[in-house]
Amino acid sequence: DTALDQDDVSSVCSDNASLSRPVVMAVPPNNIPAQVEVGGGGAAFDEMSVGESLTAAHMPITPRSSRKLPFSSDLIAYKVVDGEGHTYVIRAQRTIESITKALEGKVATLDPSTTVFKYFDEDGDEILIKSDECVDEAVRASEQAGNKAVKLSMKSL
Repeated sequence: DTALDQDDVSSVCSDNASLSRPVVMAVPPNNIPAQVEVGGGGAAFDEMSVGESLTAAHMPITPRSSRKLPFSSDLIAYKVVDGEGHTYVIRAQRTIESITKALEGKVATLDPSTTVFKYFDEDGDEILIKSDECVDEAVRASEQAGNKAVKLSMKSL
């Protein structure tokens, strides 16, 4: 046995002498240095190279309005108000079917065959949504007005 093997064995034994002896590590675990020096006096040290991927100076600045989340780039935020004044916030595509499906789990009395949607255009007129093209127009009107969500009213016939 080498001295290292004997020391390892003695530190595991339950003998009273080994219990009073503190465990001392000469080298940090996994050879991790206790200190790290960055740019230690070298003339070619570039401060910008340290952590440059995390600094704002090297990140592209994109206006908030042009940012698109990859998972929701085709989804639109809608605020739908029913006949009783309840407001539902949903995310759906630009189709009547998608809006209806998004509301199915939230509105207990929803009947897709008798439900109609309306929106107010830029002139303040209430417009009946009859097709997906009408939904697209509601989205465009809402975006032009600067709204974050498309506001729709929902009524049962």
